[in-house]
Amino acid sequence: MGTSSVAGLKAEMKAKYGISANDGDGAVWSQRQLEEANKVLATLPESFRSNTKSIQRDASYMSPGVLGYVRMGIPTVHMMNSSCYDRTFQGTLVHEMTHTFQANNMHLVNAWKSQFWSGGRPNPPSVSGYGNTQAVEDFAESVRTYWQSGAAMKKSQPDRYEFIRKHVMGGTEY
Repeated sequence: MGTSSVAGLKAEMKAKYGISANDGDGAVWSQRQLEEANKVLATLPESFRSNTKSIQRDASYMSPGVLGYVRMGIPTVHMMNSSCYDRTFQGTLVHEMTHTFQANNMHLVNAWKSQFWSGGRPNPPSVSGYGNTQAVEDFAESVRTYWQSGAAMKKSQPDRYEFIRKHVMGGTEY
């Protein structure tokens, strides 16, 4: 069985990255989704990736706009059907994987809050509107932006960029 099949791509994810790809509540992995997930995982440093133990495909959660979620302390990323459209899958995966990273690195979450949320609000404002809602979402949105648009973020958000480069991505730049 080659890695071009769903089962082969799931086996590749587990063998290369130690992450299980699970079919979940009302949704199953497609070959294309697995290819995209493996492509993303290949770009991420092991120190970041290793905080996620499984990625589960689910149909929906709470409201139709939810793209993914993590229950803090459980190293599973849940990817909703809504994340599979409009080129949001890869960025959502990185965003949600950041939450599993946060759960194992609370000292960095606290450092992030101290540096960027000292007054209970983001200063400067986050990279996205959603990032402006909570410090942990700012952190996750910033990691997503770092991964997707590193050069632009380095110019627009140099302090957030440097924090992520140094403390989250182990020096890897995108």
